[in-house]
Amino acid sequence: MPGRFLFPKLMLRLCLGLASGMLALALGSAAFAADKMLVLKTQGELFGPASIRMSPLGLRVRTKIGESLWLKSKPENFYMINPENKTYLEMTRQAYIDDLREDYPALRFERKEVKKEGSLFNKPRQITFLYRKDEGSEVKSAEVESIARDMLPADVCRVWCELITYQPEPAQLPLACKQLIKRGWMTNIMQHVDGSVKGRGHKRHHSRWMEMLTTSDLQWQNCDPSVFKLPAGYKRAVDRASLYLSTDGEIKKGDIEEFFMRELK
Repeated sequence: MPGRFLFPKLMLRLCLGLASGMLALALGSAAFAADKMLVLKTQGELFGPASIRMSPLGLRVRTKIGESLWLKSKPENFYMINPENKTYLEMTRQAYIDDLREDYPALRFERKEVKKEGSLFNKPRQITFLYRKDEGSEVKSAEVESIARDMLPADVCRVWCELITYQPEPAQLPLACKQLIKRGWMTNIMQHVDGSVKGRGHKRHHSRWMEMLTTSDLQWQNCDPSVFKLPAGYKRAVDRASLYLSTDGEIKKGDIEEFFMRELK
């Protein structure tokens, strides 16, 4: 009977059609993601006023005092860029993170609590509360707000999370971070007893919440590949001093004199 073989053939064609459609959709989404970059405008202790751009090519941070660049093609490195002097400094990714967080400890916690409530930039918002032990008591040490990372590749999102020093679920993109910073210092009280001087030290602490990062604007824009390249003609600096004080990548006596506006003797 002809109909006996018709149904299997129709099913085969239907399955092939669905598979082709799903493949085309996947390829279309990948192409769309490759042509786009995520642009954030942020504030906070970590960067100050900044513009962040992320794409499958890498991540670039622009601040008032300079720029930094991470390239997917060289994942273990970071570049600090000085547009004023047209110089750049290559360093390891971990060295850049350590430098960025020099005055702020990394987020450490022993317990976390995740809540999904409200929205952020028209996306469901996830709030993660981090808790740690401090002098025998549990205290809340940080709050991280995030949304779905959408088209942003997981490895690029991971590097962004490393700068904040917190890795949420792989599908989440942190956009705000508030951290409890504890500072300590020593005070000395000098006492004169029978003509002698004695010192007595006191260790004091002070904790306060600090806005490490807040995002005021989020947009998907057409990707500009030049954003994720080292600027042409920039000189490679040999160290941090040369990055900021020289124009050819290596600091000289004249650079120091120009900076201090006086002749060295």
